[in-house]
Amino acid sequence: MNYYELLNQYISKSGLSHRELSRRCKELGKSVSQAYISQLVRGDVPPPSEDVNKIIATVVNGDSEKLNWFGYIEKAPTGFKKILSQLGEEIIPAGKRLLAEYPMFFSYSPDEVKKIEHTDVYRNFIGTYRSSVINTRFSGIELPDDKNNLTELYDQHDKKSVPEITTLHDAYLYDAKKAINSRLNNTNDQVQIRGAILTAFTALELRLNEVLLQAIVNEGNARDFGYSYLHKLSLESKLMISLKEQLNYAIEEEDFYKDLMWSISLRSRILHGALMEEVFTDQVKKIIETIEKLLYSVEEIANKYGIE
Repeated sequence: MNYYELLNQYISKSGLSHRELSRRCKELGKSVSQAYISQLVRGDVPPPSEDVNKIIATVVNGDSEKLNWFGYIEKAPTGFKKILSQLGEEIIPAGKRLLAEYPMFFSYSPDEVKKIEHTDVYRNFIGTYRSSVINTRFSGIELPDDKNNLTELYDQHDKKSVPEITTLHDAYLYDAKKAINSRLNNTNDQVQIRGAILTAFTALELRLNEVLLQAIVNEGNARDFGYSYLHKLSLESKLMISLKEQLNYAIEEEDFYKDLMWSISLRSRILHGALMEEVFTDQVKKIIETIEKLLYSVEEIANKYGIE
């Protein structure tokens, strides 16, 4: 089962029309249009944010945790998606407990993971993850020493050529590039094209959050404080304000600044369902190229401040 099948199942069991579902969501304080619900049901758009899933699940009497989990799988890079889709539902509560304690766990560096390996919540998650893997079609495959290295496990199962991927943001960026360079070819599939844009921006935000969080921690602040602070900021605020405040990096001085602002504007219109015109593969390649330039600059600044 995938996200869209689960959503359809919940709505069908509720007996609610898309219009009625939209109306009840609004009554609970969250505006979810009838048109957007129809797009979700058809699988025309990526799964929504956790708060939208939660309000929909509340109205249709569904499981919001399960809906969010399948939503995460649907939006994950291809390599991770192949693995996550095979895991049992027992991973959901274990994953929730881990993220409640360490909200940015999935963007941790190996050194950061080592610091929490002794905790019960981490051990429980890894134990549940391993059990799920062993009980699926990955049984019989030797698990990697680094239990967090899902790409290693994927490579053992599927021998397709995959470049070395050591971080989550690398995985997302690779998936965005792969979508444009191979899967789409020269077709004009607007769902996949727009999905590739959102995937590339996810890679950017993952690495940006890592660097900014570590910069905040290095100033003597608690990690939870840094997470709460960053969680409230938009991508534009992190780029224009936080990078300057934390790392003295003025992004507006970069030669790719105009391309970046155009890319962010396009992303915003996709996220808000306001993009009416077609987007072409050459434009997506330009967006990915711009994001790569920014990531390279951020890495240089991070290295200067001793941030891994």
